[in-house]
Amino acid sequence: MHVRTILYVCVLSLLLGGCIGHYRYESRGTVKTSSGESSNGLLYWYADDGRLWYGRPYQAVDSGLEMNVCNATPKQFEAKEGENVTLQLPSKSGDVQIARFDSRGGRVINLPEPKRLTPGSSCGQISIAGQAASTEDLTAGEKPEVIILCENQRNPERYPAIGRYEFKAITKTKVDGNVPPESVCPAP
Repeated sequence: MHVRTILYVCVLSLLLGGCIGHYRYESRGTVKTSSGESSNGLLYWYADDGRLWYGRPYQAVDSGLEMNVCNATPKQFEAKEGENVTLQLPSKSGDVQIARFDSRGGRVINLPEPKRLTPGSSCGQISIAGQAASTEDLTAGEKPEVIILCENQRNPERYPAIGRYEFKAITKTKVDGNVPPESVCPAP
């Protein structure tokens, strides 16, 4: 009887836990450096995804969205609340905004004069089909866009060149823990 009770408790705990896995989402693309050279880029983040024990879909993002560009400092896009929650690239000290994004036309348009930003202002965003995106909008198969609107004159390599960069379709890979993705730099 004791073994039957243990077996019952084990089966019940499996059912209550549902079927949720840990995944890394990735999208690769090419960006231009401030010096005009093309460089490989990677967007990635981690999320738990699956179904709860009673069948309801479940997804919880476990990390911020990071952008790695070969031979550059990684950039972290953060969720910013406004009318909607969107992924924004926060500015740092000394950054100036030199362009704006026209979502209706899907174009990056130069500003008549650079605008000095306070740290934490938006220097860029993640979009899908020209519309600002949140992590909920970024699903496997979607093609994200990285919009860069700023530069830093003291540190020109801080950001890729201003522009709109289309990345490849997002892939989803089951991982154990936050296993880092492969390098975006070509093998020597």
